[in-house]
Amino acid sequence: MIEPFASREFSYVSPTGERFSFTIKLGRPTPVSDQPRSDWRCPVTVPFDGPVRDIYGVDSWQALCLALSLVHSQLVDFIQRGGKLYHPGTTDEFTLNDLFPPSADMKSSDVIDGLKHLSQTHRTQYTERRTYEWKVFLSTVTLLVLTLSFVISKRDLVAGHSVGIVVFLFLFAVSSIAYLFQIQMASNLDKQFAERAENLIMALLAKGSVEINDIYKSGPIKYCHCPKSFCEAEYTHGRWSFICQAAIIMSIATLGIFLVVLWQ
Repeated sequence: MIEPFASREFSYVSPTGERFSFTIKLGRPTPVSDQPRSDWRCPVTVPFDGPVRDIYGVDSWQALCLALSLVHSQLVDFIQRGGKLYHPGTTDEFTLNDLFPPSADMKSSDVIDGLKHLSQTHRTQYTERRTYEWKVFLSTVTLLVLTLSFVISKRDLVAGHSVGIVVFLFLFAVSSIAYLFQIQMASNLDKQFAERAENLIMALLAKGSVEINDIYKSGPIKYCHCPKSFCEAEYTHGRWSFICQAAIIMSIATLGIFLVVLWQ
């Protein structure tokens, strides 16, 4: 849930003619941690994309501006696809100038600084998640190996509790793999956002203008200057890393289950 300190309600008609209501909610920016130079995040409900998103910045001002920029880019995209916005409960159409008063465009240097910060933030989160992923994996393997050692050294005791040990090994292995998968997915998102920010910097230098919040949109990025084979190789490496982790965990658990069943 988000406790908004600013909100705006409006109605919209989709390109297919369906009419809906939506409320943009902007939360109060808060620091990510208690560190003196902590980054800040600003929660916002994105139009036509229900879940609350946390938008990050170097301080409260940048986090707030980037959150507003994301809302603006989503509304622009909606209107360009043929959608229309109305004041709530009326047929009075309003433009984006009613919601976002015209202002001078950000300088290219400011956009580049913002993209660099977003890239660095997501790269840092990616590194931290990868480190945590390997800690979880090694802890899981250690516990499974200790359980396997117990099974081998206490054959007589194991025989009387075979069902419980089999259930424990199976559920622990499956739940650990599922947890590692969730960490892997979050890591891939951070990596994707960082790469998109870096590609947008190159696109800005080449084209002169970009949408800064393209990094948070779904689907392939419009400006990609890295070879496709390179991008695919990077994500394939992460996928195979998870597959190897899952295979090792299941192999140890399966060996333990086999020995328990054999000795019961």
